[in-house]
Amino acid sequence: MEEKLKSVVRRFVPDIANPRYAIVGKEGEVLAFNFRSDELSRIKKLISSISGELKPGDFLLKGSRSGECLLVLKVDAESLVAIGAAGTSPGMMLACARAVMGEFKEEFKESLPPPEEKPEDIVYELSPSIGDVEKALRSVSGRSVLVRTIVANLNRGLTVRELTSGLKAAGFDITHEEVLDILRYLEALGVAKRKK
Repeated sequence: MEEKLKSVVRRFVPDIANPRYAIVGKEGEVLAFNFRSDELSRIKKLISSISGELKPGDFLLKGSRSGECLLVLKVDAESLVAIGAAGTSPGMMLACARAVMGEFKEEFKESLPPPEEKPEDIVYELSPSIGDVEKALRSVSGRSVLVRTIVANLNRGLTVRELTSGLKAAGFDITHEEVLDILRYLEALGVAKRKK
């Protein structure tokens, strides 16, 4: 990834302009860079202040009286690239930004962890320590009909969405969030566990 970025930058920014770069993750972690440490500290502060405002494909271009040009580009929801150069025109930096987007969009996407599971797609099952539904129902015998109904369905491999739909069809007025809260409660009791 870093070598590819350097190659793209060199196509647009000559070595005489002293091109520098940084690849920064969602939480502000620096994945690769060749900026000086004092420059990097300043750039990290800038990125921290603007990253929430930029959408994928958006960029910030800053110039200085000394002729320095800094480009910050949001490649995707998780990653930003900063490129600095001296005496390079804004037009050239924008062309560089377009090339980076073209080269890196798919690569950044592939290098990211898979997105977190949506709450309504989570599946809970019986805890192995409980063993079977009958034993699980005995352990919650003093609980509400709703709780016991959820426990009775823990061996069916239903998502939170499917379980909520079934409960609504049975006459319960309940949301995904409420079902998930009950499942977490049952997990704390040792009756249920989240399926990996």
